[in-house]
Amino acid sequence: MEPCRACNHCGMDGPCVIKDDFSELRPQLVAADMVVFATPMYYFGMPAQMKRVIDRFYAINGQIKDHYKKAAYLMTYADTARKEAEPMLVHYHMLMEYLGWESVGEVVAPGVWTAGSIRNTGYGEKAYQLGKSL
Repeated sequence: MEPCRACNHCGMDGPCVIKDDFSELRPQLVAADMVVFATPMYYFGMPAQMKRVIDRFYAINGQIKDHYKKAAYLMTYADTARKEAEPMLVHYHMLMEYLGWESVGEVVAPGVWTAGSIRNTGYGEKAYQLGKSL
């Protein structure tokens, strides 16, 4: 997925000049009742892959802003200091406020660095319970 070029061809609610996988995701995002943001923290911030998707929301802004949706946030990060997760959570909360979407839950899992390190923690169960509650 290419990054938004800020060309404004879409006018915040029209076709994007970039022809890539976002064209497949776009109608699904517009039609969805709920969007789940699942991401690791990369070097104290959101990975470029996730940011590219969110930046491309620009082209569908007129179809998703103030159109009620639920959202959830699932995040892992290697360290254990809660303050390190705060910038990404603030970004998520600001996005929810801007879009007018309802955040129905968050699972933030510190201490998850290598593959399999989430095993033997309660985070998988918390994510399961969040999904089940919906």
